[in-house]
Order: sequence, then structure tokens, then C-alpha cells
Amino acid sequence: MSKNFVEIHSTLNYDMFQLFPRNRAICEKHVKSFMEDPTFPMGFRSCPIVVNSDMFIVDGQHRCTAAKRLEIPVFYVVDANATEQDIQKRNSTTKGWVLRDHVIYHSHDKPTYAFIVRMMKEHSVSVSFINSMAMKITGKSNRTFNKDLRDGKINLEAHLDDMEKFLSVYVPRIREYKKLRAKDCNEGTFLFMDCYIQAFSHYFKYDRVIFEKALSNLITSNLPLTYTTIYEEARKFVVNLSEWTPPSKAKKAK
Repeated sequence: MSKNFVEIHSTLNYDMFQLFPRNRAICEKHVKSFMEDPTFPMGFRSCPIVVNSDMFIVDGQHRCTAAKRLEIPVFYVVDANATEQDIQKRNSTTKGWVLRDHVIYHSHDKPTYAFIVRMMKEHSVSVSFINSMAMKITGKSNRTFNKDLRDGKINLEAHLDDMEKFLSVYVPRIREYKKLRAKDCNEGTFLFMDCYIQAFSHYFKYDRVIFEKALSNLITSNLPLTYTTIYEEARKFVVNLSEWTPPSKAKKAK
């Protein structure tokens, strides 16, 4: 009976390895964890990195980076059939990818994902922030959205203009609010929570007047903003905020 053996190579020539553009960015914390692990140099051989025939790293870019900084040999095996498409699957089974990693991976050839990455950078918001907005503006189901996003199945091209408009007005406004309310414990951060993002997104889509009035009154109103994870409560706050009238105007109206 014949047996197939995988040959493990080693080298100090770190420049021979290349990184796929679609792979996730190097996480310094992850690299540091290898460098500070006293068992890493001796145990590296039992868990080599995987490269393809062109020496692109398919699995193990953090181990390779740590080895280079420690100036120890890199142990690697060659999988001649490995492609860029194998990165997501291999890395998801080692140090699990977070949703942001999957979005960046798909952004290289899918316009919706490229848009999400651009919005994250331009507005300094998380992928979770984008998701909360997108689900309401597009009417997508909460139940399957994150899974479909991770799998590269989301296409929001018909809604990109609306999503960009929402972010361009909502994010600066809530940042201004956060700055003014910074002294009030965590109140300034509440509008970054999913339920509030979804509530404002709902009215942006279905009742733009309520949305615009609520944002306009956000800074000047004296309505208390409370912590909640309940979407309906957040929607009620948005409506109340849109109906708020300054005390002086309220007296004149009477």
C-alpha cells in the first residue's frame, strides 16, 4: 500500500512568500500572540503554513510574520492546487474570521462589498453599523442577512445611493450629539446601537419627514435618550423627537 507524504520545507528567506490581496489584514495582536508564545518556535514545524506553487500564502500569514520578526525558520508545505478562493475556507477553520474579514475578502470583485468597505473607511463605522442600516433601507431579513453577507450573496446595488445619503447625514449628526453629550456617561454612544440605527433607517426609508425632523431636533431637544435594545422603543423615541417643539414655540402655539 502506497502512502502520500506531505513534505515540510523550511527557510529563512522570508521574501519568497507573498500575500494575497484578498486575505484579511495582518492583525498585530495575533502576530504578537505567536511571538510571545514560548512553544511557537519549537511547535511551528508541526503546524506549517500553506502556500501555493507561486509561494502565495493560503494559510498562515500571521505565523509567517511572527517567524520573520523572531528571525526563525518558516516551515511551510506546498499545495500546488490551492487558489485565492481557498483563503476564506481555510482561515475560517483556524482563527475564525469575523464578519469584517469576509466583507473585505468579497470586496475585491463584488460592488456591494466594495461599497461597504468604502463606507466603513469614509465614516469610520463598523460593518455591524452598516448592516443595521442596510437591513432597514433594503428590507432584507435580519435572520439571513449576516450569513448571506458572509457568504458573498448580498447584492444591494439598487440601494447604494440611499445608503450613502443616510450615512452622510446620520453619522455626522450623531457624532455631534455624542461630542455634546460626552459628559452624560454613555448616552452619547446610544445612537450607535443597532436598534437606534435601524429606527432612524426605517424612517429614512418610509417617512423622510419624521427622519429629518428627528435629526434636526436631536441636538436641541431635552428629550432623554435611554439605553434600549428594543427596536420598537427606539422607533418611538424617533417619533417623539420629530414632534418635539422648543418650549417658547409651544407657549406661543397655545
